[in-house]
Amino acid sequence: MTTKRKYRIAQYLTDCFWRRWMREYLPSLTERQKWLYGKKNLNVGDIVIVIEPDTPRGEWPIARVVKVFTGPDGVVLSAIVHLRSATKTSELYRPAVKLCLLESWDTDGAIQYTCIPCVYTIIT
Repeated sequence: MTTKRKYRIAQYLTDCFWRRWMREYLPSLTERQKWLYGKKNLNVGDIVIVIEPDTPRGEWPIARVVKVFTGPDGVVLSAIVHLRSATKTSELYRPAVKLCLLESWDTDGAIQYTCIPCVYTIIT
C-alpha cells in the first residue's frame, strides 16, 4: 500500500469519525428532555463550547460565560461569552441552544465537572 493511499484512508476514517461525532455525540450534549427533567441553567463563569457547524473539524471555540439573559420563567435564553484565541479576545452574543456546558462554577468557587451523557456530577 502506498503512502498516498494510507493518507487517504486515514483522512477518510477521520472524516467518518467527525461526521459520526457531530451526528451522534454532540446532540446528546444539548439534549432536550421536554421539561421532564430539570436542566442546569448557564451561570456566569461556566465554561462552554460554542457550537458553530460551519467551523472546521476540531476547531469549535471554548468560551467562558460573562452574562446571561433569562426569560420570564427564569430559564436562560441567551448569553454573552468571552472567547479567547491566540491573537485576540472577543465577546459573542449566543443563544443558549448554541452553547454546550462543559464545566460549571459552584457558588463557593468549586469546579463541577458534568458528565453530560450520564446524570452524574463529579465535584472537585
